[in-house]
Amino acid sequence: MRLRPAVAGRLAPALLYAGLAMKSRTFVHRRSGFTLVELLVGFAILATLMLIAVPEMLQRIREANLRSAAEQVSSLLRVARLEGVRGVRPGIVETLPWSEERPLESFRAFADIDRDNVYTAGADRLLGTYDLPSGIELVEPDGLKPGPAVFQPTGAIQNVVWVDIRDGRGNELRIEVSPTATARVTVWKLNPGPAHVLDTLPEEWL
Repeated sequence: MRLRPAVAGRLAPALLYAGLAMKSRTFVHRRSGFTLVELLVGFAILATLMLIAVPEMLQRIREANLRSAAEQVSSLLRVARLEGVRGVRPGIVETLPWSEERPLESFRAFADIDRDNVYTAGADRLLGTYDLPSGIELVEPDGLKPGPAVFQPTGAIQNVVWVDIRDGRGNELRIEVSPTATARVTVWKLNPGPAHVLDTLPEEWL
């Protein structure tokens, strides 16, 4: 069937426009995706960033967990000191080693009402307990358990006391109560090394 010249003249621009629109849509579709090479480069960059960021993130998590445990022990020591200052009976914090009944090493604070430096259920008043979380342990130099921290009604402490706690990577914090007159509670970072000296350098975390 032949079209009249007038009709063909009207259809030609419309067909030309439709063809250009299809080419434009095809061109846009081709530019909207990624090539295999681009995807591989993107994955390589992402993997590199993860290798850099993940160890740092895990180190920060370990540091936060250890510092949180140290702060919990410090809080018990401060509560016991406050008990000593407020009353006429000493406030005591002692360590409770691992046992079958107590699978985690713990700390216990109590008001020593009968003044025998030993917690007696029913006679002394329990101030609080704290269990070290899994993965954090109490360090006992030479196999000796840290002695109790005994806070007197004057706010002083009988002897300078420190407690070291350590995570599975060897990071270690020391909670110290000193001097005897003021019994200030502080937390120190112990840097790794044979001398095991309290750090005066920037902290080192493993």
